[in-house]
Amino acid sequence: GPLWGGTVKATVVVEGLSDATFDPIVFGGVVAEALNVPLYRVTASQGAAGRGGRGVVRGDARVPAGSEQAKRAAVNGRLGASLSDAFEAHVATPLCPDDKYVPPAGAPGSVTFPEAYPNSVRHWLLIGCLSMAIGAGAVFYLSFGGGGGSKELTLPAVLGFVALSVAMVAYLCMWSGVWVEFKTSGATPRVIFLPKYIDWMITTPLLLTMLSLTGGADTPVLAALVGNDALMVLCWLVGATLTAPYKYVWWLLGVLFFTVVLLLVLRVVDRSDNSNMRVLGLILALSWAMYPILWVLGSEGTGALGLSQEVALTVLTDLCGKILLAMLVITWG
Repeated sequence: GPLWGGTVKATVVVEGLSDATFDPIVFGGVVAEALNVPLYRVTASQGAAGRGGRGVVRGDARVPAGSEQAKRAAVNGRLGASLSDAFEAHVATPLCPDDKYVPPAGAPGSVTFPEAYPNSVRHWLLIGCLSMAIGAGAVFYLSFGGGGGSKELTLPAVLGFVALSVAMVAYLCMWSGVWVEFKTSGATPRVIFLPKYIDWMITTPLLLTMLSLTGGADTPVLAALVGNDALMVLCWLVGATLTAPYKYVWWLLGVLFFTVVLLLVLRVVDRSDNSNMRVLGLILALSWAMYPILWVLGSEGTGALGLSQEVALTVLTDLCGKILLAMLVITWG
């Protein structure tokens, strides 16, 4: 609270340091820079040794009451990371609840995947991988007329097999923890599955091309579908790497491109002579509409959904929006 002279005191606790490793000058300099206060306003005191001979250091930084520095002192996300880098140790800042500490990879307490996955997340990712493998096998089987090679291979069948195979590899990467990042910037920690966006960048244009070929769409419409779809995925990928409010701007821009994609799909459906196109277009629209919803409710957005819920719903959406769509296009096309 306010102290004498209209100042506010913020206390930082450094745990895991011994008397030999703690340097009050380094500590004061890092805290002063992180909180943007003069060095003389930062003090440090060595506390009693904890278990294993590890000490506790308390440092006080006095900043002007009501100032922007005082407001940032309670939510300073750089402080723990800066102190951790300076002392190469786990630095806790209990009075800064949004200052999440992430140790370097391989260090004790570091967040690495797939080890940090909850069991349910690993199970759902494995279900997604196996489902895409079975779907790709089914498409391959149907495309060759029961495996005997009696049926002529079509371009939609090839695109469907490639799309489901790419999705299978993406799920395998996520299950193995490949290109999965844990970020703590922002109000809530979040897990970013980069293979998911690589998957979308490849599979969604392939599926749209399948639908367009089945509906007899012309080349300009196909180019517009693929172009707007790619921009949609890029916007959501950029937004996933940013914090609020910027990430929501990119999400909204991706939703606008997604709306253009839906309008173009409606155009293809209306102008097609294939009586099954309405069902195919409806499956695509309803299932793909889940992607922006899961983005904004999942870890990339507000974090309203738990990671297990987000992954489970994504897998179920992919079952409809990829496997079911691809098999129906091949069967009805």
